[in-house]
Amino acid sequence: MGVAARVRALQKRTGQRILLRPVHDPRPGWRGQLTTRALWVTIEYQDPEPGYFWHEPLIHELLDQWEAGRRQVTLWAEGAEPPEDKNVGHE
Repeated sequence: MGVAARVRALQKRTGQRILLRPVHDPRPGWRGQLTTRALWVTIEYQDPEPGYFWHEPLIHELLDQWEAGRRQVTLWAEGAEPPEDKNVGHE
């Protein structure tokens, strides 16, 4: 299932709006994050080259986390460590 179809199905099933937001986060190894609020879910993902679809597996990974019950997740590249002075959103 493509990202757009999956998002529509999840929105319909849960009643929550899902916002997809490409960002350019300068932190080395930062891939994306999921933040859940009462009425919506925000998925931010690293988008180094707009116009390509490399981000789709990352969006699916974050949606999988949300469907598994996690409400605040930050993903880092393998071997990358989150900055110690930031709340990186792991539950």
